[in-house]
Amino acid sequence: MNGSIYQQSGRQWLSHQPIPRAKGLPTFEKQGTPCLPPSFPLQCASVFIDQNLLHCSGYTPFISMQTLPANFQIHLESLPSSATWCLNKLIIPTNGRDKAEVICNRSARAISDGSFNLLHGTASWIIVGDDDQYVTGCTVIPENSNDHSA
Repeated sequence: MNGSIYQQSGRQWLSHQPIPRAKGLPTFEKQGTPCLPPSFPLQCASVFIDQNLLHCSGYTPFISMQTLPANFQIHLESLPSSATWCLNKLIIPTNGRDKAEVICNRSARAISDGSFNLLHGTASWIIVGDDDQYVTGCTVIPENSNDHSA
């Protein structure tokens, strides 16, 4: 991963500058500076905050949908493996179209949590819509154990 991390906050874009490091996860300044929207294809990054730093623990191509799929679960399962590593177990009570709508409308609530034990990382997540129906997933985290934190 090279370059900055970009963050959209409301209608404003922020750029977080990289901090050179010899080893470990890619690290960036926590304080972003206002910038124009990026003009190149975006990646979706997973970051965590440590004091005044942002650490990137993973990233994948950002997938933009022009139209909503008829069945959200089938759509998720049809994505390339680089975008589905977090879908080892997926539970969608309905076909998921309502969850796709709240995600696209930015009214979804999402929570994720992970842990690290015995050289393995795990994570789980839940996405809740306006109707309090939910989508959940969990996975064992790939990559080298040195790249994980609890």
